Amino acid sequence: MSYGHNLPIHPSENFPEVVPELPQTSTDPGQSSSPHGFSNKEVSSQEGEGKEVNPLESSRPNEKIWSPPPPVLEQGAASPPPKKWWKTRKGILILVAVGLVIIAIVLGVSLGVVLGGKSSSTGNSSPSKATATATTTATPNSSGSVCRLTVCPSMIAVVQDSSPSASAESKLFFGLGSDSAVWYRQWDGSNWRNQWTSLGGQFASHPAAVTFESQQTNVWVVDKSYGISSIAYKNGSWDSSWLGLGGFATSPPTSCSHDSGVLDVFVRGSTMALHQMNWNTTSFMYSGWQPLGLYLSSSPMVSCSPGRMDVAVYGGGANAPHDLWVERWDNSTWESWKGEAGSFKGDPFVVSSNSNRSDYFGVSPDGSMYHLLWTTAGGFGNWEHIGGAFESVPSALVVSDSRIDVVAVGTDDRLKHKALIGSTWSADWDDLGGSFNSAPVVVLGSSGKVSVFGLNSKGELFHGT
Repeated sequence: MSYGHNLPIHPSENFPEVVPELPQTSTDPGQSSSPHGFSNKEVSSQEGEGKEVNPLESSRPNEKIWSPPPPVLEQGAASPPPKKWWKTRKGILILVAVGLVIIAIVLGVSLGVVLGGKSSSTGNSSPSKATATATTTATPNSSGSVCRLTVCPSMIAVVQDSSPSASAESKLFFGLGSDSAVWYRQWDGSNWRNQWTSLGGQFASHPAAVTFESQQTNVWVVDKSYGISSIAYKNGSWDSSWLGLGGFATSPPTSCSHDSGVLDVFVRGSTMALHQMNWNTTSFMYSGWQPLGLYLSSSPMVSCSPGRMDVAVYGGGANAPHDLWVERWDNSTWESWKGEAGSFKGDPFVVSSNSNRSDYFGVSPDGSMYHLLWTTAGGFGNWEHIGGAFESVPSALVVSDSRIDVVAVGTDDRLKHKALIGSTWSADWDDLGGSFNSAPVVVLGSSGKVSVFGLNSKGELFHGT
């Protein structure tokens, strides 16, 4: 059994515009034929029985999140008188364009009459043979995904459920509601355990979350003043209020736990440099915000393994394409930034198999995907082109020591999948269907079942296995 529910990604004045909320749908995922495989059955949405009102909805990703305010006139100053529209440069261009269109229409109608007359004079009622063909590229329309012509980020945070009675399969899902509050829901691996529940607040970004020591979940989000706020779920109960952590974020947060009792959260700051804050069970307090340098051209992405953190960003200035930069924590100190070249747009993705390996993925300006491997023994390898044509940030999942599965939304809005088994990639990208409005999130259950969640083109949360 599967479900679809409207998901919450509400924009502030400077965040993505909202896709209207639609009724609940359900999905009909196929079962995988192998413990870590993906079904080749389409991820699709169908009408559900019993629709519910849901506070969550999707939004259009936008690389230029932070826009300047409009100019303000001094008090008492008069506004300049507007020009007559036909005397402005824009007005003149409009008049010229209209004139050219009228001429083109007249010529087109005349030629159509002449050609039509010649065609009908033959007395042949069968279709005429074409002498030439023209190919046009279809342009996106309102029914297509908002990911078109951009690189959609993930709008969903998913972590292990830290509730005392939760099974190993249970997950917590977080998103930003249309009321700008953070909402969450519990999933037991097969069914939803509760309805969407509000955690309150007024926020401007999608949240990040981490579960650590199997008994506590922390959530971070950017507030309307662009500071970071946090709330914790401990022993089955939420904190009574959000904790303001200050700072000034120009990206959504990213977070992880690299050691028992330790949490780290990262954002891009007001100077576009990376900033980090730490919390641990030794002090039970957050550190201050620490600048880690560089000029970030993307949101940061962190991946943790025992004793190590890898923070991946794109650098190279304000305009795409960008190159990959990595900063690594080795359990005692931060290493210096390492630039690994490449040419990318959107945000990077990194996943760590263990303390000795990390895999990086990025989407190039032409929409194809590249992969980069790092190991303690060999360092960084070379960028590997793995093809495809994509409009979302990838999501990758380590399912065993010898296998990584990666998924992303193709330029046809459908989910694509490829597997790295050992050192060999599967030959082609599998088409898993669906119609996505965000980057996917891949979840591995303790039984080996792989599930993919995302927003569909109607702004609904849906999944397939």
